[in-house]
Amino acid sequence: MGLLSGKKILKHITKDEEVLINEAMALINVSDLKDTLFGELSGGQQQRVLVARAIVNKPELLILDEPTTALDPDARGTFFKIIYHLNSNKKMTILFITHDIASIGTYASKLLYLDKKVIFYGSFEDFRLSKDMTQYLGTFTQHLVCYRHG
Repeated sequence: MGLLSGKKILKHITKDEEVLINEAMALINVSDLKDTLFGELSGGQQQRVLVARAIVNKPELLILDEPTTALDPDARGTFFKIIYHLNSNKKMTILFITHDIASIGTYASKLLYLDKKVIFYGSFEDFRLSKDMTQYLGTFTQHLVCYRHG
């Protein structure tokens, strides 16, 4: 809930809170949207604003559940790059829940594949070389999912 988590909704924010908000918006590249109503934003802009809202308190862990489902390919790519930046440059752990593992493969460092139980956990290189995953998914599907071909 951004800065309001556990607080009453305030009519005015403090200078310190304004600095945190501006930093989060700049980091996610949504500063130009500051005076735009949420309902007027595109799906990709809304997702980026929600991430800015989530990171305003500089969490160590960010959990995202299907955040790219309704995004077009360009917006999805932009979103993945932002999430990758948060992970690699800001050292924020990102748990990204998605059915679209082919797209995330370029950006994620680990893959946890669940189907009522843990089917696979490891690096994308381990996934690419896994005989168990080849048998489970089939060679063609595993190749598409991996994005890191040898």
